[in-house]
Amino acid sequence: MTTSMLPELILDQARECPEAPAVLSGRSRMTYSELERSARRVAHALTARGAGQEAVVGVLISPGPDMVAALLGIWLAGGCYLPLDPLAPPERLRRVVELAGARIVLTDDRWPAGKLELPADVTVSHVAELAASGTPGWSAERTARPRQAAYMIFTSGSTGTPKGVVAEHEGIANRVRWGVRALGLSAADRVLQKTPLTFDAAAWEIFAPLICGAPVTFGRPDAGRDAGELIASIREQSATVVQVVPTMLRLVAEEPGLGLCRSLRLICSAGEALHAELCQRVLAVADVEIWNTYGPRNARSTSWPRASTPPSGRVRCRSDGPSTTWTTCSSRRAREPPAVRTYRNCAPGGPGSAAATTGTRR
Repeated sequence: MTTSMLPELILDQARECPEAPAVLSGRSRMTYSELERSARRVAHALTARGAGQEAVVGVLISPGPDMVAALLGIWLAGGCYLPLDPLAPPERLRRVVELAGARIVLTDDRWPAGKLELPADVTVSHVAELAASGTPGWSAERTARPRQAAYMIFTSGSTGTPKGVVAEHEGIANRVRWGVRALGLSAADRVLQKTPLTFDAAAWEIFAPLICGAPVTFGRPDAGRDAGELIASIREQSATVVQVVPTMLRLVAEEPGLGLCRSLRLICSAGEALHAELCQRVLAVADVEIWNTYGPRNARSTSWPRASTPPSGRVRCRSDGPSTTWTTCSSRRAREPPAVRTYRNCAPGGPGSAAATTGTRR
């Protein structure tokens, strides 16, 4: 039996609950039917501009309804979205677009075409203009295949040339579907979206709500960088689920407003080692559950619940994420018996792992 990918699952929700909120951003509200219409318009316009199967489309759009519609529209057109960092120097943006092979970049009012220094063969299109020019009932969307590229995110390039990491539909769908099941997400949840799109953790914050009938819930612009703004966003949006790195969680634990976030039921920690002492500080003031999770780019399906907080030290991660295999790459002492051998490097595999970097994918 073929398992549906995320675009199909989102369209299923649009059919089942068309008037339910799909995106909440400040005072802006977009329903599932409005999201579908806007995404289909974008997909139609992209197709008319020559965006074919797995065409890489750059995205430089402020967080909000237009961004969500653009991502879904790119997928319906069969494309692969490429998040672009609004804070990156012009040369970095240009290089990323070149390496990715993008020929279309979607922007909004904040990034007019004349403001961007991109290769001459790249077309810069305003997402609102695409949504206005496309056909709302366009239904020739391309069904996403499991091994088809879904998005590409570039590394920092701190050790050399930036490399684009390709995530396939099977991988991100595997991670998102499992997260919805494991965390018990429903239409009543509000997962706070505050991670920049250039980090793959943003994909989970956006697409997990959309496959269970909940809205993508955007926080304040600085909610991902400022603990006070994050607390304010949780309270304003009645967020029930939030994911943070331990460094931010440590700052959140010091905020006097944490105990007032009564809507919050679950905190997902990722990206760094999580220590039990930090968990204890949070649990002392907030009635929440804390999960230690792992980011999607290297192993999209490796997320682990913490059954109980150990008295001290790191909260260990488990290797039993859905559809993930682990291969031992090296050991400290090859002559030791397997029972006592200490392994340094383990490689995740299966649909939950990233597909490849630019130039290596076949």
